[in-house]
Amino acid sequence: GRYASEIDLEATQLGQLVSELLQLARAEDETFRPPAELIAPAEVIADCLRAARPGTTRKHQQLQVSIAPNLPDVRIAPGDLRSMVGNLLDNATKYTPEGGCITVNAYRDAQCKQWFIEVRDTGIGIPPEDLTRVTERFFRVDRAHTRQIPGTGLGLALVLALARRYGGRLDIQSSGILGEGTFARLQLSAA
Repeated sequence: GRYASEIDLEATQLGQLVSELLQLARAEDETFRPPAELIAPAEVIADCLRAARPGTTRKHQQLQVSIAPNLPDVRIAPGDLRSMVGNLLDNATKYTPEGGCITVNAYRDAQCKQWFIEVRDTGIGIPPEDLTRVTERFFRVDRAHTRQIPGTGLGLALVLALARRYGGRLDIQSSGILGEGTFARLQLSAA
């Protein structure tokens, strides 16, 4: 009955925690070498968007997507790119209320040295005093309306570790005002 479903939920959350900790440990491994083969990032981003659809549909959220046709091929393990984009989309979906809007842009710079993935939402935002801490392990913004949202507090720590692993960076901006949401930009090097 009720206890079985509670135990089931706890086990699922524990499994997610272990999986994310393992990913984080791998992302911070000093001996890492980027893969030799190039991938087309647009395909991986499209996979992430497909995976996010059920969540956005359930919450009647608009998903607006713009992927530039000239994205460079990159030396990134597809699973790492999937983790980065997936975590950003997951946060946007979780912290944006019903009927909100999530915008995803992917584009390269004019010199084709860098490329960017941006995820903007119209969610609850992040208080300014917490902005510097959201990429810390296990840190979660503590507001009345975030306490019911499941998560391990490792998602952004993982995105940051993976971005750094590939010489990239993660920038997060938010006014902290409800409805103005959060803007996350992932900057990565072109191969």
